[in-house]
Amino acid sequence: MEGLLLTSPAAYYEVGALPLDCAACNRLTREEVLHYYARVISHHGLDIRCGTRCIGLEPIGRHVLVRVTTSEGLGWFRADRVLVTSWYEKRPLDPDLLSSDHKIAVHYTVQNPILFAGKKVVVLGGGLSAYEYATRLMENGQTVVLLARCAARPIFHDPRFRRLVAATGSAVFHRISGFVLGRSRVRFTHKGAKCTVHCDALVAAIGQRLREEVLQILSGARVLSRRECRLLRQARSYERLIQEFPNEDEAALMQRAAAELPDLKQQLFQGRRGVHLAGGALHAGSSNGGVVYSLFSATLAVRTIAGHPLPEATQASLPEYLSALPLPEKVPQRLAFARISDLRPLRASVRTSRPALSDAEEGQAGQSLWQEDPSCCGPPEILRERPEIEMVVRDADGTRSVGNLARRLGMRTGIEQAALFSLLRHLWWTGGLTWLPAGGRQS
Repeated sequence: MEGLLLTSPAAYYEVGALPLDCAACNRLTREEVLHYYARVISHHGLDIRCGTRCIGLEPIGRHVLVRVTTSEGLGWFRADRVLVTSWYEKRPLDPDLLSSDHKIAVHYTVQNPILFAGKKVVVLGGGLSAYEYATRLMENGQTVVLLARCAARPIFHDPRFRRLVAATGSAVFHRISGFVLGRSRVRFTHKGAKCTVHCDALVAAIGQRLREEVLQILSGARVLSRRECRLLRQARSYERLIQEFPNEDEAALMQRAAAELPDLKQQLFQGRRGVHLAGGALHAGSSNGGVVYSLFSATLAVRTIAGHPLPEATQASLPEYLSALPLPEKVPQRLAFARISDLRPLRASVRTSRPALSDAEEGQAGQSLWQEDPSCCGPPEILRERPEIEMVVRDADGTRSVGNLARRLGMRTGIEQAALFSLLRHLWWTGGLTWLPAGGRQS
């Protein structure tokens, strides 16, 4: 969704210690992440193929033939290794819930709330996506009705959300049953009473389901066995288990979710027939099923492909191991500095760089940032060195690299470079600086 605020801090989305520059590291937006990934692609000369769908994997000798469809027809790639990370698709509404003559527009996402302006909207779902869609629509002054089959999650008890519901004349119903989409209205049962709501559009935020197509591709390539495919189909996520057992301990439910998954450790680390698996169905759900953990399991797979040793504590089953992972993994200061040395810092703008240099930013706000994630950034004392901050910002014109700035400042030792890294990260995380890829880098 455009303008979406992500729930995880900037460090969780960073690739290889390249800094994710943003206005506030704990209020990251969708656009900031896309802006960052576009420059990561340019910096490393990555070959990105959009509109390309994998329809088959065929291991042949030491290579894997990847069959695809594009706008121009059928095609193929020959790869040394393949990493599969796409497992899920949006869960569609059950056709039995739709009347044959319904005229209500059914949507499965809200890209931009303006598309729903002036319409009566019902949001179906009880998860984070339903919450976000309903909130964005209400922030536009729109009245919505949110319907959920499950009990209310804590986010729906947030006083700010409840005030927004009241201010817009909206309504929220949890633990509904008997939902049916009629010609121009939805019908459902709530607390034993039958209810009807007129609407023009329905947003079905009812979660994801495992893509059968992916299982068939992996089974056909003998990357997954029939037993492993069966276990993946039958496994219940944490979200499903908490609906079935609402009074059971959360930790016990997470353990049960992990136990129902097959142990695909070999497919993640060593790969099977040249194909590695990451993300998606390897994770047990809840916060462990989000994009951040999926990114990290993909990172683990890539590291082993590159020849790095297996991480410690992999004796447990893969779902248990992934559930216990602390995130993000810390990159040593010296290595982190080496990875950013050819980036070219650039003043973001007058509007954003001034707050980054203010006394408030250097004091209380800056200290709270360090307290939340001190391991990523180094000693906070560097934030008090205003002359050095001004010198870095003044020289950050997009033509000099970080390595060049370090030499100009006389920072050559590991400790000095770590201090510069800390200063730059502060400015990248508070909107003072952005960065350009290394000059002249071509794919």
